[in-house]
Amino acid sequence: MEYIKDIYRDEIRDGFLVTADRKKIWQVEMELLEVLDRICRRNGLRYFVDYGTLLGAVRHRGFIPWDDDIDVVMMRPDYERLKLVIAKEGLKEPFFFQTAHTDNVAIMIGKLMNKNTSGVQDFSTYRYCQGIFLDIWPLDAAPEGAANGEELKQCYLELMYAIMAPDKCFSDLDGRLTTRINAQVLKKFCQISMII
Repeated sequence: MEYIKDIYRDEIRDGFLVTADRKKIWQVEMELLEVLDRICRRNGLRYFVDYGTLLGAVRHRGFIPWDDDIDVVMMRPDYERLKLVIAKEGLKEPFFFQTAHTDNVAIMIGKLMNKNTSGVQDFSTYRYCQGIFLDIWPLDAAPEGAANGEELKQCYLELMYAIMAPDKCFSDLDGRLTTRINAQVLKKFCQISMII
């Protein structure tokens, strides 16, 4: 099914050049979202689009012109059930659900991916699957008004920063970045190899 209009034509949207190649990536991501939606509907799992995906849907009635991914969030129980469903039922080729356990890659999220595509995120190694993907972020709830809820959120964000941008995080810590997690502990975390 075609989700993206004029997929083979470059165009300017909001002053930004949207290339045909970017539209092809969006098309693959929309197909991945359709796969996820089918699995979730069949198994009574809830998910929501979030981050730039939600902003784009509201503000641009689609993708933000300069965005290149889809972000989905699921409450932790639904996310854990999704992993069990996929493990039990499997996915038809070329689809693949990547977690820290499938490819020994240090990620805290799931990625629903099309293995027949070339969406390379890490050029330092090709020892794990890298295709065009959508991110599935598990959400862990803290009780409403919990005294340490905001602190837990900040620690989570600091750990995500160390995983997603270890070099930048490490240099920011040298620049006296204020963190809730002990700076020396976070520096050691930044130095852990991305491949387990």
